[in-house]
Amino acid sequence: MKSEAAVPHLIPVPDDESTATVHDFRALVYTVPEVARLLAVSRNTAYLMVRTGQIPARRLGTRWVVPRRAFHTWLDATPIPDDTSTLATASNWS
Repeated sequence: MKSEAAVPHLIPVPDDESTATVHDFRALVYTVPEVARLLAVSRNTAYLMVRTGQIPARRLGTRWVVPRRAFHTWLDATPIPDDTSTLATASNWS
């Protein structure tokens, strides 16, 4: 029997590579449910953010897809709010 040799073109590209290849195992796009999991929000919230343009996305036929690079660029550029201004206090609870 012939031994199976490693196939070098099927080795995944490290995350810091900027150019995807045909044999890259990383997806070039995320689905909206995948984005929801990444952001720890509900699917409905993620779809709303996609439809309103808050999250960069494209239509492919009837599907929404989120380009991986555009998503991470958007996420990195999203400002982090001042935690003290968003905290709920007991005084404003009903």
